[in-house]
Amino acid sequence: MVGGFSSSSRKNIAFSFSARVDKKTLVNVKLDNIGKLTGQDNYRKLSASMTIILKGIKAYEIVVDGVTPAEDADAIEMDAYDHLCHTASTIFIQVVSHDILEMIVELKKPHLMWIWLRTKYYSDSAYALVSQIMNLVSLPTQYSSSRLSDLYPSLSPRGFTLQNS
Repeated sequence: MVGGFSSSSRKNIAFSFSARVDKKTLVNVKLDNIGKLTGQDNYRKLSASMTIILKGIKAYEIVVDGVTPAEDADAIEMDAYDHLCHTASTIFIQVVSHDILEMIVELKKPHLMWIWLRTKYYSDSAYALVSQIMNLVSLPTQYSSSRLSDLYPSLSPRGFTLQNS
């Protein structure tokens, strides 16, 4: 740990939370042009927007990388860290739908919120793949058709025959 910084992803870098916070100047982020996250369909757009915002409020490393103060950090560093966390959390609760808010608000830390959203909605994650497979497997029970090839005619020309067991 160097300079009050603790993270497994970045070592040997001096990091100061208090240098990022100027309590005399209020951070005011206008979120009017950012639509609320509703699911996987608009996750990438929200993620890219949040990345810009988090860098702007100097909380990117806390939220995305999970940087935390060192165990021996002084009160000023801890206060600055808490301030940045609360600012980021405040932004999160404004840019997600009500249903998603219910899932992330209890996580309390913005890094945990970021990880939860990424795991749930980023399309290249393992969870997203499993979720899509489960959606595909459950199709026969959701529709009256007994064959998936009836739902997806494009499967038949490729030689795939999927039958309901």
